[in-house]
Amino acid sequence: MIGRALLYAGGAAGLAALWTLLEFALGWHGERAEIGRISGFVGLLFPLVLIPLGVRAEKRAAAGSFGWSRGLRFALIAAAVFAAAGAAFFFAYHSWINPGFGRLMAEQASPAQADAVRAAFAPAAQAATAAVSGFVVVLLIGAIATAVLRRQPQS
Repeated sequence: MIGRALLYAGGAAGLAALWTLLEFALGWHGERAEIGRISGFVGLLFPLVLIPLGVRAEKRAAAGSFGWSRGLRFALIAAAVFAAAGAAFFFAYHSWINPGFGRLMAEQASPAQADAVRAAFAPAAQAATAAVSGFVVVLLIGAIATAVLRRQPQS
C-alpha cells in the first residue's frame, strides 16, 4: 500500500512540480503572470487522474477485500505524500527558483494589499498552503474514488 501511494501521489506531485517549472520557463510566473494565474489550475489534473488510478491499483491488490478502511488508508498515505512533496517543492521554488514571485505579485496588488500578498507568497507560507491544500484535495479525491470503486465489482 505504501509503495503504491508513493508511486501515484509522488507521481502526481512530481508532474505538478514539472508543470510549475514549465510555467516558470514560459514566463507565466514573471512578465506574463496573467497567464499563470489561470494555467496553475492545470496542476490539479495530475492528482485528479493519478489518485483514482492509485485507488484502483489498491483495489486490485486487495483481491476482493477492498472497502472503506483500505481505500481511506491509501488516501491518507497518498495525501501525506502529496502534501509533503508539494510543501518541499514550493518552499524551494519560492526560496531559490523564483524568489521574486512574491514581490511581483505584491507590485500587481493594490497598495493596501501589497504587504498581505508579499507575506502570502513567502516561502514558508507557500509551503504551508501547498501542504494543507494538497492534503485536503488528495484525501477528498481518494475518498471519492474509494466510494465509487468499492461499489464496482472486481475486474
